[in-house]
Amino acid sequence: MRKSYLFILVFILLFSIYGCQKKEEAPRYYEVQFETNGGTLVPTLVVLEGKLPRKPHTPKKQQNKFIDWYQDENFKTPYYFDEPIQSDMILYAKWEEIKKVKVILDYQNQAWESKEALYKAFNTDFYRFILSIDGGKEDLENNQIFSLDDFLEFCKNWNALDLDSMTGIGDVLGKYFLWNTTNPNIEDQPTTHFIGYCYQNGYYKTFLPFLQTFFVYWREDQGVSVEHATEFFYDSWSTVISTEKFFYFTPQTLKEKYPWMNSSRVDKALVQIPGVLNQPIENEFYEHDVFILPQNIKIDGCTFLGWYDNPECTGDAITFVTTGCTVYAKWT
Repeated sequence: MRKSYLFILVFILLFSIYGCQKKEEAPRYYEVQFETNGGTLVPTLVVLEGKLPRKPHTPKKQQNKFIDWYQDENFKTPYYFDEPIQSDMILYAKWEEIKKVKVILDYQNQAWESKEALYKAFNTDFYRFILSIDGGKEDLENNQIFSLDDFLEFCKNWNALDLDSMTGIGDVLGKYFLWNTTNPNIEDQPTTHFIGYCYQNGYYKTFLPFLQTFFVYWREDQGVSVEHATEFFYDSWSTVISTEKFFYFTPQTLKEKYPWMNSSRVDKALVQIPGVLNQPIENEFYEHDVFILPQNIKIDGCTFLGWYDNPECTGDAITFVTTGCTVYAKWT
């Protein structure tokens, strides 16, 4: 009997002690939400109270660079994922817009992406050359040419100076274009005139001989029969007009202007121009991306050696850029 009472007493005592103990609280979990502000989705984290949240993968947003996570919408307080979680929270992604930049491909007057690009380069150099001549600036201004844009418009004006067939271009620019001579050698042209200046400085190496050939085709197929008609260096007035007509015409517009002139070789020369790549290159890209520089550039008479970050083409050649800049082609 005593044993039974003793057993009951011990049982009651143990039950009382256990019942008086404080129950442990269930573990708490909190949510960490990610507001990506237009970026790719980042899943919500569920984190045990007092633990460090795991840093999620970096979201992506087109044309933007991810900066960091912030605790507020105004991006004043960054969050470094080194604070124990004590409550639910929302983190906000900050972005920086990536700007478009441009890489300028300077072919150093040996190659051009299009005939129009060649026209602009050639006549821009011609304009600057005239400005370097004593009285050249005043001469141009007397003919209402006050800027490069004016000059480029003048050089493709069929009725320049209110004359026909571009003869006004010859009247204004002929005196600067080349030295009149019966000597057929371009190497004997002086640097006091544009063609000699270009040749002696190594500009337009493949285009200048082509221009001489085009002049012969043009004059012969037009039926010009005066003495020295096909001699490129004989008459600067005629030569500069023919040069600008080369830029002016396409095979189609030539037929419209001169329907009687049936010349397959002139038609071909108007579109198959040495140094003109006819491969427009998209040269805009987003900063921080990689722009691969074109390498397979082939031109008759020149060998492409690579791109450089300076016009003297010194140092190592480069094959790509990551920011807006000018790169320079090296040739032999």
